[in-house]
Parts: sequence; structure tokens; C-alpha cells
Amino acid sequence: MNTLSDNNSAYEYDLLTAIDIITERILTPVLYMFIDNEAIEFVCFCDSKTCEEDFRATELEIYNAVGICCEIVDIRAFDANDRVEIVSNHQPVYSADDFVRLIFENAMYNDLHQAEEEKRIMIERKNQTGSAYIH
Repeated sequence: MNTLSDNNSAYEYDLLTAIDIITERILTPVLYMFIDNEAIEFVCFCDSKTCEEDFRATELEIYNAVGICCEIVDIRAFDANDRVEIVSNHQPVYSADDFVRLIFENAMYNDLHQAEEEKRIMIERKNQTGSAYIH
């Protein structure tokens, strides 16, 4: 099994194989990857019909094919702050179309802006009325 510290073309080939497996099994127009010393994480913008079992089966297929342990996660599992961190700091490793990737990334920034605006309004309401409610 390859380790994350391996820095050779065989390991890069294994990562490309893993990306191919993900994009064949999971409908996603954009895929991000994050590697640290302990894990590989793939974050996708996948179809809402994709379930956890699909992720786990794909992770197992990747492990059986190339020996890489990874975790596949849908971006919707994260809050707006984490989504912006992902599109800012994770490596994009697959994009069906660069324009589509930019649309998704802009949507993540807009979601964060909207969440911050809702928080600002709630704090302002609490300061004015003494109570805060969420609609």
C-alpha cells in the first residue's frame, strides 16, 4: 500500500486512478482533494440522490484497486465557512468544465455572505428588542 509520504509517479498514478473511480461512480462536476500526513479527503459537489453507501462503496473500490485509504464527502455536509475554506484551500483535481467550477465556487462565497448577513440581522434584532428569533 502506498503511503502519503511517497512522492513518486506510481503514487501519482494511483491518485489519478482514484479520481477516475470517483468521477465514474459519483456524478460530480467538481472534485477537490486534500492530503495531509494522515488522510486523503475528496470533497465533491455531487447529485443530491447520492447517498453515504455510494461514498463508502467507492472508497472501498479505490482501496481495492490502488490501496489508497480515503474519505469522500459531499460539500453539503459542511457549513458555509467550511465550504469557503474548501474551495479556497483544497486542490481542485477534477472539473467537468472550469466555468461550472467557478459558478460553484461563487455560490459557496455567496452562501457565506448570506449566512453572515443573517447573523448580522439577528444580532441587530437582539440588540434592538432584547430577543432573537430565527425564521
